[in-house]
Amino acid sequence: MAERINRKNKSTDGKRKQLPFGLCLVVSLLLVGCSIAGGDPASTTSSSSGGKHLPPAWTPTPISIPGTGLDAGTWQPCDDAPPSQLEVGDMAVVEGTSFKLRLRGEPSLMGTLAGEIEPGDIVEIFNGPNCSDKMVWWEIRSVGAGQSGWTAEGNDYNTWLVRID
Repeated sequence: MAERINRKNKSTDGKRKQLPFGLCLVVSLLLVGCSIAGGDPASTTSSSSGGKHLPPAWTPTPISIPGTGLDAGTWQPCDDAPPSQLEVGDMAVVEGTSFKLRLRGEPSLMGTLAGEIEPGDIVEIFNGPNCSDKMVWWEIRSVGAGQSGWTAEGNDYNTWLVRID
């Protein structure tokens, strides 16, 4: 019987020696699998379609550009429109579009078309602001072409009239 107990202890000792080796093997396989699959699984999130979405690495910070009118203070003339940098009496340049800026007879997208001004043209702000269509509208006069009418300063994505300092 004593011989039987010794054999049992010997077989248990062999299994105990294999346990650390087995754990190291499993951990190594997990690490290799993660590196092949694209890195640290904690740094990505899975989408419902099974793909991975990496977190953003950089977030742009808005900056002020001296001499362009963009460093001017802004104000909020309309609750449902982007802030404005213009006031009556300001001079502005048509920017932010490769298309002609439409002038309207009334401050609205539905206003009668009264003319068009080319990108790069200088305008004078002589009336406004007026709030319509979630935009700030100004009555302007083109310095070069002499046309006048209402136009929006911009929308949520772009500014078409930039104040000249």
